[in-house]
Amino acid sequence: MEIITTLNLKGGVAKTTTALNIAQALRQLGYKTLLIDLDYQKSLTILLEANHKITALELLSSKEPGAIIKEAIKDDIITSHEDLLTLDSLDPLTLKKILDSKEIKNIYDYVIIDNHCIFNALTLNSLMASNKLLIPTTANKLGYIGVEDMTSLLSLIKKVYKKNIEAYLLFTDFNPKTDLNSQYKDILTELIKDTNIKLLDTYIRHSQPIEDSQALGVNLFEYSKRSNGAKDYLEATKELIKIKG
Repeated sequence: MEIITTLNLKGGVAKTTTALNIAQALRQLGYKTLLIDLDYQKSLTILLEANHKITALELLSSKEPGAIIKEAIKDDIITSHEDLLTLDSLDPLTLKKILDSKEIKNIYDYVIIDNHCIFNALTLNSLMASNKLLIPTTANKLGYIGVEDMTSLLSLIKKVYKKNIEAYLLFTDFNPKTDLNSQYKDILTELIKDTNIKLLDTYIRHSQPIEDSQALGVNLFEYSKRSNGAKDYLEATKELIKIKG
């Protein structure tokens, strides 16, 4: 089972959109995929209209999480809770231990974790549990700041927690015909040149069906599988998990 965190320390970069559509793409490819919403703003949970009695809050704070895992993972999502920020002293390996349980490991091929754009105990848990990190970013000044912050965070994780995470950068809402996007693509590529962050060749073009499908609460790949957004997310997913063709 592979665990992938989506994170950027800047908002407005399509982080939740990316987590959702990477998970949907993995399912299109035939992989059993679990989504986890660790963002206290609950964007992913709201988009999927998921209403679970047992949320990430109960699961992460439980002394016996194994007893409630099956209730938490119904509909292939562990939902968020607005009080998740109260778990500010959470052990960094709490989530990893939960995901190592047979109730999850024996069922799922992939786990995709969505996070808020701040570094806290939840974000740390997500990173410590994951094999890969996907950093969605826009090709602009705010995107540059976010990626710069992410390089510092990865250095901190490596230094303090002795963990190297396989990290990938994904451009979202990208228009290759825009000079500014192209310039910042070059700038960001140079920024990560001497880091362990790799740039995915695929970028996500601006696509109205992405926004429309979310507004309607439907799967992008069912709503408009021929749209640029669906094609791009599918190709980015294949690249991320190293499937050719």
